[in-house]
Amino acid sequence: MRSLVLLIVTAVLIGSMRWGLPSRERNELLLHGTELTSGELAEIRSLTSSYFEQRDEADQFAAEQLEQGVLVPGHRATEIGAELSDVEKLRAVRRFLLSSSAVDERKPYIALARMDPRHGDLDPRGFMYGGAYLYLVGATLLAWETVGWLDAPRDATEAVDHPEQVARMYLAGRLPSLLAFLGVALLLLAWARNRECTREAATLAMVVWVTSTQPLTQALVSKPHVYAAFWVFAATYALHGHSRTQCTRWLAASGLCMGMAAGSSLVSAAAGILFPIVLWERPGLRFWRRLGLVLASMTVAVVVTNPYVLVSPEQYLRTVLQMGSSGGSGHGVLDIGKGWHTLRELLVRGYSFPLGILGAVGSLWQLIRGRGFLRRLSLAFWVLLLGVGSTDGRVRHMIFLGPWLCLFAGIGWVVLFQYVVRRARPAVAKGLTFALLAPGILFFAIFARDSLSDEAWLAPARVWADELATFRTEHGHPAVLGIFDRPEPSDHPPFPFLRAPVLNLVENRDPDARPEFVLVGSLYYGEWYWDAHPLRREYALAYELGVRRTDSWLLGFRTRGERTRGRVYRLIPTPA
Repeated sequence: MRSLVLLIVTAVLIGSMRWGLPSRERNELLLHGTELTSGELAEIRSLTSSYFEQRDEADQFAAEQLEQGVLVPGHRATEIGAELSDVEKLRAVRRFLLSSSAVDERKPYIALARMDPRHGDLDPRGFMYGGAYLYLVGATLLAWETVGWLDAPRDATEAVDHPEQVARMYLAGRLPSLLAFLGVALLLLAWARNRECTREAATLAMVVWVTSTQPLTQALVSKPHVYAAFWVFAATYALHGHSRTQCTRWLAASGLCMGMAAGSSLVSAAAGILFPIVLWERPGLRFWRRLGLVLASMTVAVVVTNPYVLVSPEQYLRTVLQMGSSGGSGHGVLDIGKGWHTLRELLVRGYSFPLGILGAVGSLWQLIRGRGFLRRLSLAFWVLLLGVGSTDGRVRHMIFLGPWLCLFAGIGWVVLFQYVVRRARPAVAKGLTFALLAPGILFFAIFARDSLSDEAWLAPARVWADELATFRTEHGHPAVLGIFDRPEPSDHPPFPFLRAPVLNLVENRDPDARPEFVLVGSLYYGEWYWDAHPLRREYALAYELGVRRTDSWLLGFRTRGERTRGRVYRLIPTPA
């Protein structure tokens, strides 16, 4: 059974790796019969170079201000007005050519593009995504280019004719996340070798992990969150090995693994609190010697994979401050309301409801009634869940807690099963098991269907693009299009906006400015803005681009996956 589950999950993930990636079909919809002029191609190239220049200038200004004790936010996207300019539309075309449909997935590639390995420049110029992940992605890209699997575009204009090369670039970055996801599943099964966890508990823990929508979603994007979770759990496994054998090599290995996690994702460095909690005993030389060894190993792994921590320590400090302070992203600002929201998101929606809740209950049971390693692991879990949840508050950043939660869910299920068997018939216990597993299996099925058939939007989007072309032919001018904010591949399916007037309906609330069509994307704020917009009553739904009935099913109990979808509304003709 365990092999079958892993085989199914692996097949689904491999089959879903190409979701939301650039393709010829996407580019054809984006341009729809038009060709970029030489001037537009030159402008797109200049936008790329100017973007990196602006990033460098923003970094330099931030460094100068920090020396004077002033923290300024990092570089942010340019604001747009009520109507998109030609430059803003070209900037959006560039994003569609080079970006996937996943939010922020281009960040690792921006960091890699700012490096110049030929001249020894491997500076990522920021440490939100660490070198343990970035350099691995870079090495994978280099290896694929060496064997001829990849010919990465040198600028956005090459992506017009070769979108498949951009897609392969993203596949190279998604591969570590996918392998790390499966690695966590195997490590959960490996816990069956330990006396605290039976084979049944380890199997159920693995099932909870592979049916949890939060890590499943992050397993298919080029981000370090699942990758860091693997290293945190590997560190946990090695630390447990040390607890059983007192072998120093297990302890050193645990520190190195935790360093790989901290060197991949800055937030996951908080998991290092596990070491003093597990190693603590009576104050004495032995405790400090073991703690010193494991922290030294962790530090070595961080520094080796992030050498610019030593080369540019002020840049590392600036990254930490920009991410953590209220003047930056606020990831380190204490907010009890944020913590309560994180608890609900992580325990109810993120991890195979209701087994995520069972995992939390199981960890509390271990904390109160347990002993040894698992009791201390449960203490670390709650310290991090409440501490990081009340400061960072991004559940995807906290995926490194997921394997612990799944482990406690598996052990808790065995305890609950045995309790029910003692007091009722075995059939009741089996029925309870099915009730606990059924929601997660359903959510995995929805995830699999959505990910494997991500391009359900393609056919209706082509029909809409043909209607836009017909409108231009019949009226002698392109239809005016309305969107919220700007065309963005993580929010909208590709559509031919380059030659059309495009209104930003977030800013443009002029009742006389009525676009012929309004596109509402997949991100939640578009629907919110549209429902509250004064023009809403004058439009009727024309096309659903990839929208499915299951999109809204039980969203209170699962993470909504990132997927390309949208709705097109047409202006209702005024009666003659």
